[in-house]
Amino acid sequence: MQVKERIAAAGLSAGADYTRIPTFLKIDPGKSSLISGADFLTLESHLFRHGGYPAGEMPRRWTAGPELEQPVSVHPSADTRSARVEGRYEGESVLPLTVEARTASGLQAAAQIELIPPFLDPPGFLREPSLSVEAGTLRLDYELALEGRPDDSVTRWFRLSEEPDQPPVLIAYSNQGVPVKEYALNRGDQGRQIYVEVEPKHNRSAAGPKETAVSVTIAPEQVVHRNHFSTDFTDFPACWQPRILPGAWTLDSYKPSDTEYYDWKAVRDTDTWAYTDGVDGSAGLRGMAHIHKGARMLYTPVEENEGGYDR
Repeated sequence: MQVKERIAAAGLSAGADYTRIPTFLKIDPGKSSLISGADFLTLESHLFRHGGYPAGEMPRRWTAGPELEQPVSVHPSADTRSARVEGRYEGESVLPLTVEARTASGLQAAAQIELIPPFLDPPGFLREPSLSVEAGTLRLDYELALEGRPDDSVTRWFRLSEEPDQPPVLIAYSNQGVPVKEYALNRGDQGRQIYVEVEPKHNRSAAGPKETAVSVTIAPEQVVHRNHFSTDFTDFPACWQPRILPGAWTLDSYKPSDTEYYDWKAVRDTDTWAYTDGVDGSAGLRGMAHIHKGARMLYTPVEENEGGYDR
């Protein structure tokens, strides 16, 4: 096709070098987040010729928006290759926006930024956490000074072990960013105490100092005996837990003997599962995913005839 020769000939007749004309403008990072008033973000722009080769420089014009009231200020560098972005947003939720760079020849690039409002102090407790049992369910109650904001507190539920020298077992966790306020008792809880740690938090704060609520020792009559177990994993504690305990989950890593010729090892003392965003066929969903090879998940019923479970 002799495209290169034709471009060179056209440039020669026009007295210009068309082989070095920039055809692509890129901004790094393309996606990022920025805490308003507490940090700044530096965006770098790069010009390329056809084929991805670096191109000569030309001025850029930086803008943000479009917004009626600009939530950020953009300060280009002297050579306009980069820009410093500072937030001045005081809203209640994360604000998505774009920062753009353009050249006089018409090239354009954009970066997506999640603008986070300034952090506030964690909310205080108006009523400290307490636990009560009703119809086989342990309920958590507390009150925070939220001032109309959502309760995003971090909650961790633990079952004390039978042996005093053994650590408690994490039995529920706030994976969804909202507190877990109910826990369905099972036979494994009989004769044990359960306690909950609450770290107060709303949508504009980090988690504050934890407060703890401890239950009375769970009596057999307080447990509704179920022969079926079901979970959607939204409050599932996805941390390393290698012990096999009645009425509890075991999460560890295991390498079967028939894989001895493959070069990998089962991890130890490291989380092998995570409640996280899905990818590929599960994109747009959240759920349990193994994050290490050999990840294993087992549920041990209290009695052999406890029945099945759903996932």
